[in-house]
Amino acid sequence: MGDWHSRPAAQIMEELHTGPQGLSEREGARRLEREGRGGVLKRLGPGLYGYTRQCLDAAELLPWVKTFTGRIASFHCSNPFVEQRFRTDMEKMEACYLSAEDRPSGEDTDEKNG
Repeated sequence: MGDWHSRPAAQIMEELHTGPQGLSEREGARRLEREGRGGVLKRLGPGLYGYTRQCLDAAELLPWVKTFTGRIASFHCSNPFVEQRFRTDMEKMEACYLSAEDRPSGEDTDEKNG
């Protein structure tokens, strides 16, 4: 068993919208800086920021990342298991909270297959 220092760092990268959900761009950027835990924040455009962080266990960041649900424009992780976990969790939340009429077209597989 190798020690934990020899594990490669995982990288999380997400793009977040700061404006339309009630936070001003300035407030959203401040929250990312305050809570970002050492990540790099970069303004990509009006109301859009990129946040990148290197870490040993990217799964530990998922609860924090999910607090931005509704603002996340894209999410990527160098650890494919963490990225899949994030996507699966988002799909479960969508199925739980959105009706078939509220889902984007092409995502309601139950009605198409049944």
